[in-house]
Parts: sequence; C-alpha cells; structure tokens
Amino acid sequence: MPENKALIEKELLLQRNKLWSEAQVLAQVKKIFDEQGAQRDRITDNLEDDCEATQNAFDLDLLETHRIFHLTQIRAVCIDYRLRFLDSRFFKNGIPEEAVSKISTLEKTHQVELRGFKIMAPSKAFQLLSYDDPLLFAPIGNDYYYLIHQ
Repeated sequence: MPENKALIEKELLLQRNKLWSEAQVLAQVKKIFDEQGAQRDRITDNLEDDCEATQNAFDLDLLETHRIFHLTQIRAVCIDYRLRFLDSRFFKNGIPEEAVSKISTLEKTHQVELRGFKIMAPSKAFQLLSYDDPLLFAPIGNDYYYLIHQ
C-alpha cells in the first residue's frame, strides 16, 4: 500500500503541474489567506464598531430556532445572574477567534454582513481583563437576537 500511496501522490502532482505552476499554486493560496485575513479584520472592526444596527438580514429558514431569544428573556437571565447585555464594543476581554469564525460562517451561509453585536457577560468583563464565558448575539429585529457564540 505505501508504494501505491507514493505513486498516487506523484500522479496528483503531475496532474496539478499540467494546469498550474508551483508559483501559481502559491499565489492562489496566498490570495485565499489574504481574503480570509481581510474578512477577519472586517468582522473584528464590526465587533468594535459603535454601529446601532437593530437587525441583520438573516435568511430565517436557515436559523436554528433554539438559538433565538427575545430581549425580555435575555434581560431576565441578566437580572437573575447579575450579567450585562451590552454592545460588543464595550467588551474588554477580546472576542475569541472561534466566535469570529462562527460569524464568518454565518455571513457566508446567510450572504450578509453582520453588525450590531451584543455580548452577555458579567459586568466585570466589560471593565476588567478577565474571562468569564461571554455570549455573543446578533440582532434579528423586533427585539429578537440570535446567539452566535457561547
């Protein structure tokens, strides 16, 4: 089997090299990484932006209903657990890379640029640099929010 595997890999390289040079492949890979980096920078900027977006144009058929919450439900949990629900720009702990990836996936799925993010976290997370499992939301409209990352 190892011989076959090496032979198959060589054949793949031969086929690829018929279409693209090594420089072209590297250029394509660099372009992909540059695009992803630019997209991540845009998402990070949107998380830190003071945009007052009250809704995003989600494709409602693609949303997971167990992740949709009304503002009154969010407020009740915040009161019970002494949490804050504020714009993401006030969050001082930094947004986890996993959350940025989830935003990117959502934007691709729904073909929309998401804005107006909110975070539910302990009040100290909005003032101090300590991490206590924040929840990241995006507004849907009519006081409904979609839970992006937990």
